[in-house]
Amino acid sequence: MVDGLVNVVHAEEYQRPDFNAMLSTTVKLLNEYNIRIYNRCWIFVDGANPSFIMSLQFWH
Repeated sequence: MVDGLVNVVHAEEYQRPDFNAMLSTTVKLLNEYNIRIYNRCWIFVDGANPSFIMSLQFWH
């Protein structure tokens, strides 16, 4: 968030993504942008794969 506005640093669409590949991609992007989940980072994903969302919550 900058000046009260949410800034998107990366957006991409994947057709039939592999679960583990998406976790790996997410971690890679977090490292690339030097983002740490424990510093109140917000990751927005659609609700199509609830197990992926749960993995992100427990990953950190």
